[in-house]
Amino acid sequence: MKITDVRVLRVRGNFEWNIIRMDTSDGLVGFGEAYWGPGVANMVIELKNLFIGQDPTNPEPIYTKAYRSAIPFGGTGGTVTTALSGLEIALWDIYGKAVDLPIYKLLGGKFRDGVLVYADCHAGEGGSIEPSDYAEKAIKVKKLGFQALKFDFDFTCYDPFSRKLRPEWFRHAVKVVEAVKNAVGDNVELAFDCHWAFSVADAVKLAKLMEPYGLMWLEDLIPPENVNALEKISKKTSTPLCSGENQYTRFGIMPLIEKQAVDVIAPDIPKVGGLIEGKKIADLADMHYILFAPHNVASPLGTVAAVHLCAATPNFLTLEFHSLDVPIWKKMLREGYIIDNGYIKVPERPGLGVELDMKTLIDCVGEEAEKFFS
Repeated sequence: MKITDVRVLRVRGNFEWNIIRMDTSDGLVGFGEAYWGPGVANMVIELKNLFIGQDPTNPEPIYTKAYRSAIPFGGTGGTVTTALSGLEIALWDIYGKAVDLPIYKLLGGKFRDGVLVYADCHAGEGGSIEPSDYAEKAIKVKKLGFQALKFDFDFTCYDPFSRKLRPEWFRHAVKVVEAVKNAVGDNVELAFDCHWAFSVADAVKLAKLMEPYGLMWLEDLIPPENVNALEKISKKTSTPLCSGENQYTRFGIMPLIEKQAVDVIAPDIPKVGGLIEGKKIADLADMHYILFAPHNVASPLGTVAAVHLCAATPNFLTLEFHSLDVPIWKKMLREGYIIDNGYIKVPERPGLGVELDMKTLIDCVGEEAEKFFS
C-alpha cells in the first residue's frame, strides 16, 4: 500500500480548521487535522511529496524523515511542523484502519475509557468581565455536564509593553475567582488563562493570591520565550502552573519539563508534531511527575486524535474543549456531539474511529468540500 494523494480542506469554526485527507493505492483513506494559522493549508500541499509513494503503515519513520527533510526551511517549528502534525495524524488513521485497530491500541493501550474535557469559557456572555457574569457563565456551562472549566484573565488594566499590572487588576481578578468558585462549588475544577500577558513580578503576585482557591492551574502567565523566568515563578508559589501550547516538538518542550517550570504541560497535538511526538512529550513529563493536559482548539476530528493519545497516557489530566459556541462542532462528525457529561468516550473502531459528516461540510464550505470528498 502506498500513499497516492493528499488534500486539505479549510473549515471555518472558531478558528480555521485544516482538515487533511490522505488517499492510498488500496483505497483506504486517512484523515488528520493541522492547527490553524496563516499558510498552514498551503504548507500541507507543499509537503505532500514527502509522503506520496510511502507506505502509511510506517507513520513514525515517514514523519521523522519528512521532519528532518524540512529542517532547512523551518522544520523545527512554525507552519512546517504544524502541517506535518496534521499529516502525521492522517498516517495513524490509515495505519489503524489497515490493521483494524483503534489508534490508542497502536500507542500502547488505554488507561481509561473516557477522556475528561474542560470547557474553555473565556469570560461572561458577550465578553463581559464582570464577576457576576463570569459566575453566571460558569453555572450555565456546569449545567451542560462539564466538571472542569477554564476562564480568561484578559482584563485591560495593564501596560501591554511593560506588562505591568495596576493594583485594581489584582482586586478584580480575586473578585472573579471568588465569584466563579462560589457559583460552582468545590467539585468543579477551575483554571485561568493569562495569555502570556504579565511581568514576572506580577505573575508571582497573582499566583500567590490564587493559592487559597485551589485552582487546577494558572496558564501562560508570561511570554513563552523565557523558560528560566517561568521556573522562577514556579518556585515561588504553590499554585500549579501550566504552559506548552507555543512550543514545537519534544525538543521545544523539553526545557519546560526538565526545569520543572510547570506542573501541567499543554502541547497542542495538531501543532506540536502529531501523535507520536505528543506521546514522547507525555512520557517525558511522566518521568518528571508532570501532568499532561493538551491544549486543543481543533475541530472534532483533531479532538478525537488527541483523545486517543490522552487515553494512552498514564499522567493525563484533562483535554481542552474550545468550541462551546460553535454550532458546526456538534455536527461535523457522523457520530454527532461526542461530549457526554464532560467526557469523550474513547472510540473503538479502527483508526480515529469517527467519520466526517460530508453533508455538513459541503453545506458549510461548498464546492471545495465537494472536491475534497470526490
